Amino acid sequence: MLSKLKNKQELTVKSEDVVGEIKNWYYDRYSIVLLQRNLLVIVLIIVALGCLVGVIYLREISLSRTIKPFVIQVEDNTGITTVVDSVSSSNIITRNESIKNYFVIKYIRARETYSEADYKENYDNIARILSSQDVYLTFRRYIGDEKRSPITKYADKTVTTMQVRSIQYNDQGDVATVRFKLDEAGRLNGSYNKIATVKFSISPMTVSKEEMFINPIGFKVTSYRVDDEILP
Repeated sequence: MLSKLKNKQELTVKSEDVVGEIKNWYYDRYSIVLLQRNLLVIVLIIVALGCLVGVIYLREISLSRTIKPFVIQVEDNTGITTVVDSVSSSNIITRNESIKNYFVIKYIRARETYSEADYKENYDNIARILSSQDVYLTFRRYIGDEKRSPITKYADKTVTTMQVRSIQYNDQGDVATVRFKLDEAGRLNGSYNKIATVKFSISPMTVSKEEMFINPIGFKVTSYRVDDEILP
C-alpha cells in the first residue's frame, strides 16, 4: 500500500515537471516572437524615418537648385561662339524687361528699316512719339540729308529688314545695347551688322489718343547711336 502511494506521488511530481517544462517552452517561444516583433517594429520605424529624411532632402535640393540656361551665338563670318545672355535667378526676363525690350526694338526698327509703304508712319509718328525732342530733331536732319537719307537711297527699289541678334542692359536698366543685322532686298542687296546704343526713360506723360496707341507707357529715347559692328 505504501509502495503504491509512493509511486503515485512520484508520477504526480513528474507530471508537474513536464507541465512546467512545457510552460517554460511556450514562454520562451513567446518571448522570442515578442522580441522579433519588437525588432521588426524598430526596423520599420528606422526605414520610415530614412524615407522621410530622403524625401525632405530631395525636396530641399530641388528647391535650391536652379537651372541656368544661356544663349550661345555663332558669328556667321568667323564661327566664333560667344555667350550672348545668361539667364539666372538675378536676370530672368520680367514683365518690365519684356516691355522695355518691346519698345526698344520697336524704336530701332522704326528708325533703321525702310519700306516705301510705311516709312512715313515709322519716321513721322513712331520715331517722333518715342523720341525726346533733341533726339528726333537729330533724326529729322539725318533723313533730310539727301546724301545719307534712306528715302533717297532706296526710294521704291529696295526694302530693308532687321534681325535682332542680342539685347543687353546696363546695371541701371536705362541703356540698351542692341546688336542687329540689317538686310537689303531689291535693287540693293547687302547685309550689315550694327550695334545700337539706346538710352531711354519711362515716365508718365500727357499724350493724345493717337499717341496713346503708340506709346502708352511714356517711353522716351533720350540718346541714340548706331555703329557698324566690326567683326574680327
